[in-house]
Amino acid sequence: MRRFVFIFLWLCCSLNVFASQCVVTGVVKNADGKTLLLKTQKDGILMRDSVLAVSVVQNDTFRFEFQLNETRCLFVDLGTNIAQFYVEPNEKIEIQVPNFQPLNEAQKRNPFFQPLQVSPHFKQPNITEKIVDFDEAFDFYYSKNAFSPDTNHINLYLRQLDSIFPKTENQFFEQYKAFQKIQLVNLYQKTSPDVAVSKLKKLPMAFENPAFWETFNTVFNAFFTSFTGEEQQYIDRAIFEQNYEAMDAILQFRFEIDDKNFRELIVVKSLYDLYFSNERSAFVFKLMNLWLPKIESNFCHQLLQDMIDLTKKVQIGENAYDFSLPNEKGETIKLSSFLGKYVLLNFCDTKITLANKNLSILKRFAELYGKDLVVLNIFTEELTEAQKSNLNKVFVSKKGNVKMLFAEKDILLSYDVKNLPTYYLLDRKNRFLLTDFLLEERFEELFVDILRKGEIEKSKLPKEGVDEWWK
Repeated sequence: MRRFVFIFLWLCCSLNVFASQCVVTGVVKNADGKTLLLKTQKDGILMRDSVLAVSVVQNDTFRFEFQLNETRCLFVDLGTNIAQFYVEPNEKIEIQVPNFQPLNEAQKRNPFFQPLQVSPHFKQPNITEKIVDFDEAFDFYYSKNAFSPDTNHINLYLRQLDSIFPKTENQFFEQYKAFQKIQLVNLYQKTSPDVAVSKLKKLPMAFENPAFWETFNTVFNAFFTSFTGEEQQYIDRAIFEQNYEAMDAILQFRFEIDDKNFRELIVVKSLYDLYFSNERSAFVFKLMNLWLPKIESNFCHQLLQDMIDLTKKVQIGENAYDFSLPNEKGETIKLSSFLGKYVLLNFCDTKITLANKNLSILKRFAELYGKDLVVLNIFTEELTEAQKSNLNKVFVSKKGNVKMLFAEKDILLSYDVKNLPTYYLLDRKNRFLLTDFLLEERFEELFVDILRKGEIEKSKLPKEGVDEWWK
């Protein structure tokens, strides 16, 4: 019994070492009775959140209690604002945030609405204030070199940042500064990619540090997506041949990235960007599944698995999310009401030239194949009544089955829309039929082929079942 008690106490002490109790209290107006969520970001690629603590506001006050084993960036959703701040293990802080201001109807309807990021006021000094001061100085120096980078000026600004913000005992803040400064280094005119990557790969993997993700994505975009010559051919061949070992070898021996975790993160990011390029690719989805067992680090393995789970829902053969969305008259239109017809979903925004131009092409398709095809233009913007009326006159034809709908926040997540315009073709049972096509160049050819196959299948059915199948 004593041994059991000793083991239990030892476990408790061990847990205390790695996770400390933190408390965040504060004041917020206009939020009595509301439930506030304290969140943190899980990663900087999928940009997902996780909830650390929950608090119901009473008498304009809230209180979050949670376990934390490393300094992290946290935030609280306040409607039109997001209060962001940093908390260290075992810290107890008191903050004051802006008044809670709920989203208006236009903001609720806009799937791309981004709340304003604000920094709360602290009763006692906090690392957040140091990071905000550093960011302001960094942004000033970065903006002065963003368009006409000069090596001497960049070196000068790096020294000035070091003099303004001398070395501290806070490891998180030191990593934050180091990661941010790499973005300045990345502005070097000729050697920027090599210099930046050489510095980045020597730094520890700090997934909890927002500056790590900001720097990683910046360097990745500047370097790993800008291969030329042999490097591009090697990378393309490794992907085309689905050869993970070759991809890993290129990163290790050509670019001298010794950290295996870092190489795996680069592979996962490469797959993510490739999947969400101009054409969604079923090939990349298969590649994700093929390479998943080869990813050894827990974090990167889970990240790739989450990517697979997110993208699986829009793969060919999967059932499409059965949404209910308002049209220009405020009437609710349900996807499942079009069972028995092919449905072309078009997520669009009139401010995007390509999306605006393609509305005419879609109208022509609907008029040409009206017997079999329904076109649902799903606008991701708030439009005035005059704009709705004009769009209805120009792009909604009586000859073709074209509908004008307006997106709500959850639909972009449900259909994994990352770019506009985005198209999906659903079959007669509302299952994904085409998810990887360019509208102008490929759709009509593919759709005609689908109809032709449908006619062949129809002719093979028993006579009494033909009419029912064709409805």
